[in-house]
Amino acid sequence: MKIGQISGEITEAWAVFERELTKVFGQPTRGKGTYRWTKQVLALFSIEVTANKGAGRTQIVTKISLPYRIISTIGTIVAVALIIEENFILATLFALSVCLFLALLPTAQGFFLPFYFYFRTKNIFKVKDFKMTSWMLVPLTGWAIGTIHVTNYWLPSFIMTGFLLTLSIFVSGDLLSQIQDQSFSFLILSISSMPPLITFGNLTILDSILRLQSTSAVVALLITIVMTVLITDLYLRLCSTLANAADIIPNPPTTSRLTRFLWGSVMLGINLFMIIFMLLLLFQRDVFGTTLVSPADIGMILKSVGTPYHTSFGLLTWSVLVSPLMGLLIFWIYNIHNQIKQRHLLSTADELGQNGFEIPVKIVDSPAAQSVAHHRLFGQDTVIVTTALVEQLREDELRALIEHEKYHLNNYDSVQVLIATFFGFLVGGKNALIMLFDFARSERDADLYAADQVGTDTIIRALRRLEMNRTSVSIHQADITGAPAFLSVADDSQTKQILLDTYNILFGNIVLDAAHQSIDDRVRYILDA
Repeated sequence: MKIGQISGEITEAWAVFERELTKVFGQPTRGKGTYRWTKQVLALFSIEVTANKGAGRTQIVTKISLPYRIISTIGTIVAVALIIEENFILATLFALSVCLFLALLPTAQGFFLPFYFYFRTKNIFKVKDFKMTSWMLVPLTGWAIGTIHVTNYWLPSFIMTGFLLTLSIFVSGDLLSQIQDQSFSFLILSISSMPPLITFGNLTILDSILRLQSTSAVVALLITIVMTVLITDLYLRLCSTLANAADIIPNPPTTSRLTRFLWGSVMLGINLFMIIFMLLLLFQRDVFGTTLVSPADIGMILKSVGTPYHTSFGLLTWSVLVSPLMGLLIFWIYNIHNQIKQRHLLSTADELGQNGFEIPVKIVDSPAAQSVAHHRLFGQDTVIVTTALVEQLREDELRALIEHEKYHLNNYDSVQVLIATFFGFLVGGKNALIMLFDFARSERDADLYAADQVGTDTIIRALRRLEMNRTSVSIHQADITGAPAFLSVADDSQTKQILLDTYNILFGNIVLDAAHQSIDDRVRYILDA
């Protein structure tokens, strides 16, 4: 049964494409104008790549050898029946876990396996769209129906169902064709939902654990800790994978800004509710019948079974279970600190020694060729350029990029980024909030504005010169001050690199940088306009 599919266009010569696929999959089987490669994965799954040499298109399909339709249907019915008939909380946890597992099985493998292959051969074709089976909605419906009968779980179930339903609709059908090409935006929104979702689930589970007998409570507590550690590790690695693949995942302007805004608002609304709920718990300890379990409460559970140093272990356990949200908070605080530091640096920069610009232009000493639209809370907005950019471009080309940044200021793009910086924590990260706005379209419009002001040839020459020097122009509030000092990767630490990638996904400039299309696409759009 097919559970995932990626379609794309071949970007290399056929000989190169065939050679790279053969390295990964072995020799293909050949049909009339088509080639097919197959690879078995983990016994239960297989990846099948079909390529049409004449049309220059390829398709990657993930299949599962089990009868997933039958298993998901029967498993969901049994799980719901168990939840309705049983009042034992461990049985309820087991039944809900079955539904969740059946829903996530095709989601995880249907997404990860095709993209795992894609990352290994990313230079030979370009992804256009991806789709996954809609049968994941069956166990998800079982989750929702079953938890209606469990009073203590109605709130987390409502949140989890809303999140997974939103995810499932996006990846399983064409109900919202206007945003089917917004894979990058969707991935950022989904990843930003995970820290509050994991922490929210842990807090509600802890509330239920308090109602158990001492031995059962400790068993449930240990299961929750292990699952939190495993899921957090998987989450961090997923962030690192996305950070490394950000430049190859399509991020075109959406055909409907309103649809994208409404779609994103649903997911961010779920994040906002969860985070406000947890903040209220910290102050009131009882919200919608859910009680905040303190480290002391966990210590009492551990004490009841004779655990030594139960107070310290209680604090450690509580810290592990809320670590996803605390990590998000630490990243947010650092991002605020970094923005304040950066704004001070930009505000004290020297004026560029050239005349004729309608807006103040300042220069910052930096080896990176960048231009930044700098919105000031007080005083006149400015455009910041770096010494490297000034050295690389001619005066008219520099003027073109300044006009580009001027458009961002006139369009209040920098204001949107500033708002996202200060309020990003409440929705799962700055970049989650930025994804509500179509900055890819703003980039195109800024190029057209610059072309109108200085001429098409000039802006194209500026872009081509930057391409020739293998540099790029960052937008809006670019991070000229550098990466977080506490995540320096000078020692090549894999752990620090993964944490840095996670920071960049949630609060860095990776989304703003991804809003830039390739130089060829930007030039083509300018000429076609």
